[in-house]
Amino acid sequence: MAAAQRRQRRRVASRGRVCRRCEPRWPHSGSGLRRRCAGLAASLTITLIWGLLPPGTPQAAEPTLWGYGVRGCEAYLAAATAAQRGSPTELARYEDWLAGFISALSLVLGEDVLRDTDLSAAMRGTRSYCRDNRDQDFFNAAMDVVQSTARLP
Repeated sequence: MAAAQRRQRRRVASRGRVCRRCEPRWPHSGSGLRRRCAGLAASLTITLIWGLLPPGTPQAAEPTLWGYGVRGCEAYLAAATAAQRGSPTELARYEDWLAGFISALSLVLGEDVLRDTDLSAAMRGTRSYCRDNRDQDFFNAAMDVVQSTARLP
């Protein structure tokens, strides 16, 4: 008898023309009530599940580099030449990137990766590397300086 009473209550509730699940002021009628509520619930459920799924992993496992590190050695040498002619703005951006890169490595490794040298020496080292390897990027020049200074693998 209890199941019959529940079915009767559901029928009465749907004739009330208000869906309490969707919005109290949204009028519904008859079987359309069930279809609209079910559609809204399904859409909401799919949206929530889709949002909780982890993003797809990229095919290549290469790290993404940002900033001036991805620029080529030719551009870096051009900025160094411009700085010698009185326009140091672009070279300062390379120096800022290098300072951030070295600081991040020092924090991750828990030691000063430049040892007893300073940022000026690191900039000179990158310039020397870029003169010899013009087809490389500034990141490779920075890594060469850090590896030679810190004796990293």
